[in-house]
Amino acid sequence: MKLHALALFICATAFATDAPDGWTTAAPRDEIKPDFAFNPTGGPDRRGSFVIESGPREGLVGRWTKTFAVTGGQHYRFSVLRKFTGADTARRSGVARVLWAD
Repeated sequence: MKLHALALFICATAFATDAPDGWTTAAPRDEIKPDFAFNPTGGPDRRGSFVIESGPREGLVGRWTKTFAVTGGQHYRFSVLRKFTGADTARRSGVARVLWAD
């Protein structure tokens, strides 16, 4: 069984540092792709944060994603913290999603 994790964090400042191994970005189409970055000292514990920045343009859509291997019968815990700036509807602007496959 594999777990597909979607991580979405919004922040106003972009960073040029590469993301941790296995994490990739995606968007439905290149013309609506926002800017992605990873801040290695971000987050509440300073262990890193994923950044998606759209700037002043509306309608941009994108995500951070990674697939994790899991074992049936085991327990797993997930948590996500989000920070938004400039989004009118944070509830609909940033979604954390877990997809179970197989």
